[in-house]
Amino acid sequence: MTKFIMLSIIFALFLPFVLLSADDEEDIIMEEIMDESSDDKPKVENTKKDAEKEAEKTDEKAPADTAPQIVPITPANPEPAPVVEPAPVVEPAPVVEPAPVVEPAPVVEPAPVAEPAPVTEPAPVAESAPVADKDDQTPAEPEEKDKIKEIEKVFWKGELANIGSKEILSPYDSAGVSIGMAMIDSSYYLTINPKLSMRFDKIKLIFGIHVPLNIELFNTDITRNDESFQFRTADWDEWQDYLKILRYIQVGTTEDKFYFSIGSNFAQTIGHGMILKRYVSNHDSTFSTLSTKVNWYSDYGGFEALLGDVARGNMFGGLAFVKPFGGMDNYRAKSASFGYSFVADRNAPAALQYVDYYDMCDPVTGDCSVGQKPYDSTLVRRIDNDSKNRPIITDTEFLYMQGIDFDFKLYKNEKVDIKTFLDYSWFKNDFVTGGFTTGFLGRFNLDSKNQHAIRTQLEFRVHHDSYLPSFFDTFYDVERIEMMTNVFGKNSFQPDGRSKYWHLMHDSEDKWVFSFYGEASYSWKTWLSLSLGYEQMPGSYSIFTHFELPDFWILKTMLSYYRRGISSPEDLFSKDKVSSLFRAVVRLQVLPIMYINGYVGRHWTFWSADKPRPDDNLEGHYISSWDWGFDLEFGYEWGRAGKSKKEKKNEEKKVEDDLLMEK
Repeated sequence: MTKFIMLSIIFALFLPFVLLSADDEEDIIMEEIMDESSDDKPKVENTKKDAEKEAEKTDEKAPADTAPQIVPITPANPEPAPVVEPAPVVEPAPVVEPAPVVEPAPVVEPAPVAEPAPVTEPAPVAESAPVADKDDQTPAEPEEKDKIKEIEKVFWKGELANIGSKEILSPYDSAGVSIGMAMIDSSYYLTINPKLSMRFDKIKLIFGIHVPLNIELFNTDITRNDESFQFRTADWDEWQDYLKILRYIQVGTTEDKFYFSIGSNFAQTIGHGMILKRYVSNHDSTFSTLSTKVNWYSDYGGFEALLGDVARGNMFGGLAFVKPFGGMDNYRAKSASFGYSFVADRNAPAALQYVDYYDMCDPVTGDCSVGQKPYDSTLVRRIDNDSKNRPIITDTEFLYMQGIDFDFKLYKNEKVDIKTFLDYSWFKNDFVTGGFTTGFLGRFNLDSKNQHAIRTQLEFRVHHDSYLPSFFDTFYDVERIEMMTNVFGKNSFQPDGRSKYWHLMHDSEDKWVFSFYGEASYSWKTWLSLSLGYEQMPGSYSIFTHFELPDFWILKTMLSYYRRGISSPEDLFSKDKVSSLFRAVVRLQVLPIMYINGYVGRHWTFWSADKPRPDDNLEGHYISSWDWGFDLEFGYEWGRAGKSKKEKKNEEKKVEDDLLMEK
């Protein structure tokens, strides 16, 4: 009995610790199972060492749990009377002694479950520590930037609009034939025009050809014979006329290191435009001329070359420049450029043939004999014309201009590019009577994808009054024969049969004057372009505006207006017949294979002295007259310049995927 009591006491003392130990082991097993179940997909961060540490923790915990079973027994308080009293509860030994249940050894040792080594040890994946290491990431950053730059658009550096052009350059390939009607020199023509335009984006080449044919329907000139339903032979009676088949060829763009263009639709500029700015050789509707331009540059220099009339070669020139610090890393020093410009008209009219008119003074002596009948008390020279209605030139001279320039970049980053420049240019060898121009050229990208851009140019000038900045300009092809703009602000200005150069040499007061020029252009790439310009001269001012929608769904349109020699704000709303240009062009797609094309505008044409104009006294002069035309084109457009939005998105996604794979 005593032994039974003692065993009962010992068993009662050990029972709580045995149960506690079993509970701890069960908790450990449950924690391990929960950890494993929560990690259905092995994490990349787990390594073999982590698994070994977990195992060590589990192994260490078991002896820690058994050790306390001995420690509390040592102070097995000699006063266990309260514990002994519940002996009746302990007596149901059969219930308390289910040792097999208390000792679930097989459950405690689920080693296979606790050690899923193959799952826990994805060593190759876990060894991606170099990606997590910042020091190891730094070498990859430049490579990532280089790849992203490959899909970025270039910084816009050239013109943002086709200022001075006569037609829209479509961003699509196209082929077709147009049939319509046009008015040329008071005659109405049936027009037939087969045409083809192609683009090759990989080599940055575009070209367009056409064969314009005009068949006269009727005319409103009573002095002419009836020539109805006849081809306009004046369009094809010179070998130079056959060059009009070529509308344009262009390789590269103005911001590329190499650029080439030839055609009848380009306005050309040399350098900053102080000598030649937006020169257009195609104002006379009686014949077509081609101009060509070549640009090339490198880090250490470059050149620009121009031929204003490919067939006749009268206008030519260029610019050569060096960049002595082109090899330096500093963009300011690298941008410093020194240049020399030369532009010439080798057959500039020096004398014209005038008609014997009732109000004409002698062209040599200037004598206006008594008995002549002046028209409105005004005696003017009237230019004689040939059979093709062109002024007769009796003498020419080699007229040229020279200039030196310097430009320097003030600030540049991914969105802003601002440079300053200083130019000095002069006529022939008259170095001391030239003109200074200083200014700023700013180019701005407005968004991260470089879809929106602004270009600004400001010029502040000090020059002799016998010199005119941008002398070879949009108006020069006509003003080389007769000055058409009132740049001196003269009252009752009217063309008088004298060239612009003649007026500069003879109307000078031998003084220095100030003038200003500013322009700004905005472009939403391939969708919209808008340009505004203003020029202030000592006696007048000039303005121009240009608006373009090159690809607005089924509509393409362009609008240009240029007015020079404005002496007062009221002149803006007055009827002008000599010093303004206007052009509006529209192309509307009505069916997948049918388009409506139309244009209207004012351009210069020579009005023969034998055709009376009683309302304005402009016989024997160039005038700014209206012309218009429209046609129905049957053809097809396909492809598009550049990449579609879908192609760009796919390309960007591919670059991102490549970067993730490398990581």
